[in-house]
Amino acid sequence: IALGAAQDPSLGGRERFQMVDLGGGSLELIDFSDGCLKQTTSLKLGAVRLMELYVEDARKPLGDSAKNLIKRTVRKQIEESGFRFEKGAFPLVGSGGAFTYTRSMLARQKGLAMEDYPNRLTVVDMENLFHKLSAMTLEERCSIPGLPASRADIFPIALLTLLTLAQSAKRNDFFHTLYNLRFGLVCCILNSITQAGTIFGLQQGGAKGAVPKGTAPCALTLLGHKSALFLRNEAALRGSPRWPAGESPGAPGITSRQPALRCPSMALSPV
Repeated sequence: IALGAAQDPSLGGRERFQMVDLGGGSLELIDFSDGCLKQTTSLKLGAVRLMELYVEDARKPLGDSAKNLIKRTVRKQIEESGFRFEKGAFPLVGSGGAFTYTRSMLARQKGLAMEDYPNRLTVVDMENLFHKLSAMTLEERCSIPGLPASRADIFPIALLTLLTLAQSAKRNDFFHTLYNLRFGLVCCILNSITQAGTIFGLQQGGAKGAVPKGTAPCALTLLGHKSALFLRNEAALRGSPRWPAGESPGAPGITSRQPALRCPSMALSPV
């Protein structure tokens, strides 16, 4: 997950950040520095899990009793985990549906597409959104632009979890990234390819050139249809009249020593 987030160009090549990934079953906390995991923990604080524990009727507005129980549980588990949130110039990166839908709804409020809304999600904006949504019934939430109906039941719980975490971490904002686990997996694949003596390039658009069987389908599936992976044996390129030495077919300007993804050597296995 962290290695995937490190590929986000919006992070400006930062080699140090802490990260939050919230899902339905768990909350992942990661401290990433120079390609290594300094600390990591997985807590049983997923939005679905908390809803099943504390919400009697998800069709109704989120009650004060459930809110207090959720906040108490989140604070307690974070404290007992021993995870150290550090203040500094590095961001607290957030990934997962809760962040994506928050950004989408905030963007809709401004008449913007999500991609045009800033990556920085402030706690103040998230609190305002939480107070609005938690006071609504499930039916009312289902009509909110940017919030899928399939997530309308758990979303207030997810927001409350993140807001409680921000309070524990003494942070005023999150940096939202769409660069997730699949980007980290692709980076690991490309690392193993280069270590095996194969060169590669990466560009937007359709695939051009031959791709060795067994590697490309996996990488292309993980990365998504908007990108294409170009692989060519280095020896085959040397002296080729068609392709200059060291340059990848179909990806001009990307050489064997210039990978498109920043894939640092991992002292520890990536999450």
